[in-house]
Formats: sequence, structure tokens, C-alpha cells
Amino acid sequence: QGGWSKHPGMPEALSEKLKGYLGISWYAAKIKIPENLKGKEVYLIFEELDESCQVYVNGKMAGEHNLNDPIYYRYSFSIRIDQCFNGVDEQMIVIRVINTTGDGGICKPVRIAVER
Repeated sequence: QGGWSKHPGMPEALSEKLKGYLGISWYAAKIKIPENLKGKEVYLIFEELDESCQVYVNGKMAGEHNLNDPIYYRYSFSIRIDQCFNGVDEQMIVIRVINTTGDGGICKPVRIAVER
């Protein structure tokens, strides 16, 4: 938990270099979509992200979240991603995070949710 300089397992030297970094970071992961979620509205739920982001799924922009006031990074938000699925089980998720103040990044886990 914490900004990009506080991720578990990050080498201390890199963590020190990232303290106070202002700019852009990229996160990427492949996720497997279970059969029972196909055809449903699927969302990424961000519990805490500092400060703004764009979410890409399989190279297509799924959505973005722009923070107008730096204090609001502590509020959760969601971005729908199913409209970018490519028909196979594994989907490539890429998140571009933009930070202009303090220690930024994905500060708490991101989870997947489905609208029932």
C-alpha cells in the first residue's frame, strides 16, 4: 500500500529515487475472465489512486478518471472494462497514472466487480 515509492518488494534504492517523483507511471497485468462473467458489465474498482488515470484493455481506452482536487485521491471510483474485451479468456489491462503532487500511483489494491 502507498504510492509508487512504497510498493512491497521494491528495492530500497529504487524506492528512494521515486520519493517525490512527479509524472507518469504505467501498470500492466493480464487477467483471466471467468466464463460466468462473460456478457456482463465488468468494472475495475480503484480504492485509492493518486491522482488521475487512463485505463486501457487490449490496447483500447476503456475509461479515465481525472482528479481535480488532490485531496480526493482517497475516494474510490470504478471504470467499466468489458466493452474492450477481445473474446479470449485473458485480457491485458494497462493503467497510465498521472501524478502532479506528492507520492502518486495505485495506493491500494484494484479489484474486479460485476454489475448484477
